[in-house]
Amino acid sequence: VAGVNVYMATSPILAQHSHGKAIDEIIKIAEKVITYVKDAGKEIRFSCEDTFRSNLEDVLAIYTAVGKLGVDRVGIADTVGIATPLQVQDI
Repeated sequence: VAGVNVYMATSPILAQHSHGKAIDEIIKIAEKVITYVKDAGKEIRFSCEDTFRSNLEDVLAIYTAVGKLGVDRVGIADTVGIATPLQVQDI
């Protein structure tokens, strides 16, 4: 395995039904997972699941935090297919 792709639900509705974690908890979990994967010498991609129903400030806080940890890639997940091309461009 060359790398790992990690998703965490970040929209209020999906987080409520998926894991029930707040944004600060998501960041703490992501930090642990990213550190573990990087220490194993693997590439890691982190995606906010349901990005376009998430609060933009939350998404940016998460991506800023994971970026500081050296995540190799980030993904923007349009989980329910609601994003327009302009919304994707704006992110």
